[in-house]
Amino acid sequence: MKKYLVIALSILFILVIGIFFIQSLLKSKPESSSITSPFPTAVQVDKRYSSSLSSSSSSNSSFVEEDREQKARKEAEQKTEQEAQQTLKEVQSSLSLPLEEEDFILDYAPNLSKLVVTRKTPQADASFAKWAKTQGYPRLVDNIKTTIISDKTMEEVQTPYVTKSPEQGLTDLFTLFGLMIRPPVMVTGGVTPRVTEKPKSSSSSSSPKSYGGYIYYPQCDGPYDDYPLTESCSICRGGCGPTTVAMILSSFIDTKYTPPEVVDIYKSVGGAGCGTGLGVAKGTLSSHGVKTSDYILPYSATKYIAEDVIDDFRSYLDNGWTIFALASYCEAGCGHYFWITDIDEEGNIYAFDPYYGKNSTPPINENSRYPFPKYIAAFGVKK
Repeated sequence: MKKYLVIALSILFILVIGIFFIQSLLKSKPESSSITSPFPTAVQVDKRYSSSLSSSSSSNSSFVEEDREQKARKEAEQKTEQEAQQTLKEVQSSLSLPLEEEDFILDYAPNLSKLVVTRKTPQADASFAKWAKTQGYPRLVDNIKTTIISDKTMEEVQTPYVTKSPEQGLTDLFTLFGLMIRPPVMVTGGVTPRVTEKPKSSSSSSSPKSYGGYIYYPQCDGPYDDYPLTESCSICRGGCGPTTVAMILSSFIDTKYTPPEVVDIYKSVGGAGCGTGLGVAKGTLSSHGVKTSDYILPYSATKYIAEDVIDDFRSYLDNGWTIFALASYCEAGCGHYFWITDIDEEGNIYAFDPYYGKNSTPPINENSRYPFPKYIAAFGVKK
């Protein structure tokens, strides 16, 4: 009985599908009275054809008009771009950048070919707009082609990551190739996260050395040389930034902030690399209790010798600040961070230098390498 019921239902289902299909065909078939040819014969030209020609002509006219609008829009954009570039040239030639006002800092980012306005106060946007109009540069206001307004410095906006040297890039390439050809690891059961242990050292647990009330850590020839910044780069190779931050935090906040601890902080915010950013250093210090000033030297393409910066640095030191500095040690770049703590009467700049001071009693005289270091950026730090 069940067998016949299944057969009957199958036949009924096929009939329903067939009827539906036939109805669809009947609905889609046009009636003979409604059949019209979209293009009449060449002999007979009726009103429908005239209407079609008129519609076609109207359509062609709309296309021509639209093409004209696109050309006009493109010409307007090109004109705006030219005006923007002209305004940027005028600003660069007429102003001494970086320009620091009460509410903002204005500087030029060569990598972006734009001006960067760094906010110092919540009133920065309005103050910059007023300043630009007063100075005769209204095109700079609300113009993304010329101006970036940000809470970040020019250096942080245009170079969020330190550019790697060719040697570092090649090392990373080999590391990536090694990861690609490495055999896969078969995991059974639950996945266990990989934990990177800190390298152990016989001297890593010893108390840090203090000189004149300031803690000093060497970047190399010390207990933390091999601690990894990346899989292929250690503190000794590229960790002058975190090591300098560690010296300041250990001196002003807590000695628990050793170089490895600071590297871990950098890693947690994505700031660790074989060479680290100025903004990461400033942010780490600020977020862990150290007072930081505005930039004494905002990051730019300009490099200053000692004589250019002594007066500004000494003014900060006289008012209770010390100075976190970024400088160049060779014509090709050789960027390096260190901590300035004193300037003597002769203008010698003394610093806790994580690399060049590793085999000396800090602070060391940075002027001993004249005309280097050439100062690129700096800001004040104090407890």
